[in-house]
Amino acid sequence: MTAPQSELPSSINVRREIFRKSLHLPGLLVPFAAQYSIAATLSVLTALSLLYLLSESFRLKQKSALPVFGQLGAALTRSTSLDLAPILLALGLGLTALIFPLRAALAGAVLVCVCDGLAAIVGMKWGRWRWPWGNKTFLGSTVFLTSALLILFAWLPWKACLVVALSGTLIESISAKGLDNLVLPIFGAWLARYFL
Repeated sequence: MTAPQSELPSSINVRREIFRKSLHLPGLLVPFAAQYSIAATLSVLTALSLLYLLSESFRLKQKSALPVFGQLGAALTRSTSLDLAPILLALGLGLTALIFPLRAALAGAVLVCVCDGLAAIVGMKWGRWRWPWGNKTFLGSTVFLTSALLILFAWLPWKACLVVALSGTLIESISAKGLDNLVLPIFGAWLARYFL
């Protein structure tokens, strides 16, 4: 582990991250919605992604923003460039729902919608020691692992919980910002599938 970070995050950044990650929670509905209609589920994810991209292009060109999307984008963005994390989240959840059965897809969705969010918030607020290979904190990774084990145990065998939780923690700790939104649900569902 590397030395502790020298600058603490502001309370505004932590609140913004809590709000950003709370918007991931509806993603837990994607595997269930896909059971009723995969076409409708993928259509909704595609429409939301296109609206987001349109709104972000307006924001980046400093034009009038789309209602709701523009306000959310302005309040939640981490930078002045295009943030692809929401698109990658929709893509990851959509592919997972398309390819895998419900219980496996739900395991992947839990990793990205719940565990990743908890890890980011706790790591940003209280994490001091960072892994040497990235910007993620040891405390955030510990929270990811613990929450994954506790939640996945509800429907996966304990060996599956351990493998999926440990693998998800490793992926989350080495992923670049936003890329884990694509990789976590797909890889988590793929691993869980072998144990179901």
